[in-house]
Amino acid sequence: MGSRKAQTQRKAKVFVDMKEAEILQALETLAKALDLQVRYEKGDFHGGHCRCRRDHLIVMQKNDPVYRKIHVLARELGSFNLDSLYVMPAIRQIIEQEQATAEPASFLPDPI
Repeated sequence: MGSRKAQTQRKAKVFVDMKEAEILQALETLAKALDLQVRYEKGDFHGGHCRCRRDHLIVMQKNDPVYRKIHVLARELGSFNLDSLYVMPAIRQIIEQEQATAEPASFLPDPI
């Protein structure tokens, strides 16, 4: 229980300087710099990265709260190489936190 509380406190520090809408906008801008299209759709899905023909998309629930959209975008952007792009330190920290807490994909086979 103590580690969960510490994790929540770390996230709170990042959000102090920026509003959620600013964080979401910064993540969307970063996705655009990576040539990823961010789409908000209605449906029954969790959201994430997909490829449609030659387009790379990050699709998210239109009606999700802003913090959930931030979570999905940060999680998906963390799977891309961001070394060649400038990423604000607060945004980079959010992405790194999402990578650290992300669950491994359950649809991938176990390594042999």
